[in-house]
Amino acid sequence: SGKNEAALTELGIKRISIPKKGKKTQKRQTHERQRWFRRLQAWRAGGEGTISILKRKYGLGRSLLRGHRGVSIWVGFGILTYNLRRLAAMN
Repeated sequence: SGKNEAALTELGIKRISIPKKGKKTQKRQTHERQRWFRRLQAWRAGGEGTISILKRKYGLGRSLLRGHRGVSIWVGFGILTYNLRRLAAMN
């Protein structure tokens, strides 16, 4: 949302890749067509896709952990599980 974008800008973040929903002004369309914007969108989609795969593959269903810290722990468990399974498969 515009609020999120404004808050991140206030924190000093220079490149924010949050697509605007709905009808876009010409200025916004030009902004979202910039290469750095599209690359951040691809990176974001890749990260979300990886988390989704870990979630399905290793049974990380609904997390009871909440907030940023909870999500960090939950994703960390998924990555740890993935890495341990890969190590076990090497032997």
